[in-house]
Amino acid sequence: MAVEVWRQRNGYWRWAYREGDVRLVSHSEYAGQDAARRSAATAYPRTPIRVREGEEVARARTPRLRRSLEGLLLALIAYHIARRVLGRLPAEGDRER
Repeated sequence: MAVEVWRQRNGYWRWAYREGDVRLVSHSEYAGQDAARRSAATAYPRTPIRVREGEEVARARTPRLRRSLEGLLLALIAYHIARRVLGRLPAEGDRER
């Protein structure tokens, strides 16, 4: 039984409690190693904390998925803007009578 602290690819720190096959990963990311260690010590007092070298292995929410969702959001915004601009009716004073 131990708590691991590591730096992720995005530069933030995270911790996880490990006991056998059980691995409980922290919900939050931390700006520094000290903040991650304090959080882990608060969650699991009297449990050894070790710093893991290397980066976090791929998780369910990969950067590729995040980029895809951001791209989809940008496409939807562009669609709505284009629809508004192209579908706009002329102002009252611009109409021919």
